[in-house]
Amino acid sequence: MIYLFGGCKTTDNVISIILVRIPGAYLMSKLYPDNLFPMGIASPLGSLLSAVICVNVYIYLKRRKIPFLF
Repeated sequence: MIYLFGGCKTTDNVISIILVRIPGAYLMSKLYPDNLFPMGIASPLGSLLSAVICVNVYIYLKRRKIPFLF
């Protein structure tokens, strides 16, 4: 259980890449073919999802009193 929060870094990145970054970049490239700016927004949105996932895991572990690594 100690590795659970340490593993969040890799897991949340994979989730954000699959759910936000790749589909977001593809969708924006189709909606705005003349401009790269909307396509570039997919990366920060993926980072935002990663941060939300890690904060939720932290809160969950804190409430359950499960030891975790910083």
